[in-house]
Amino acid sequence: MNQAVANAFYNSDPTFRTYKPDVSRQVIDDNLINSGILRLTWQATPKLKASAYLDRIFKFRGHEGAALRTEEAFGVRNPKNYYTSQIKLTATLSNKLLVDGGWSTNNETYTTQELEPSALAAGGPIPRQDIILGTAWGAPPASYFLHVPVRRTWVTSLS
Repeated sequence: MNQAVANAFYNSDPTFRTYKPDVSRQVIDDNLINSGILRLTWQATPKLKASAYLDRIFKFRGHEGAALRTEEAFGVRNPKNYYTSQIKLTATLSNKLLVDGGWSTNNETYTTQELEPSALAAGGPIPRQDIILGTAWGAPPASYFLHVPVRRTWVTSLS
């Protein structure tokens, strides 16, 4: 859902050396989220079953930031690896013994503060900030950061 960012405008200075807000062009936080799910089950033999699951999310944010920034000072969040997956085997070994075993992972890897195309076009953009007005322009005020929260789990049970 695209939303206007309060008090954030494009910079009318193409060099981004000064902050000249173009109040006719408000920054839009353009974003897109799509998701797809796949579940498979296979009965390999009467006593062995395999199953798999994948939930994949595609997320894009074109202008991630807050008020008092020009367009080039926002960050971009491009699609990274967002998914949950699971594989499980179930085997009936006897009338009284059932074995389950599986593996699962949850990956929410993403980056923050990737440069806007307009900031990249400026060639070596420098973040600038007016400490009296609190406005920021030129490039994102925070540095690029790669977040890699990946969790992996093995599970087994015998009953």
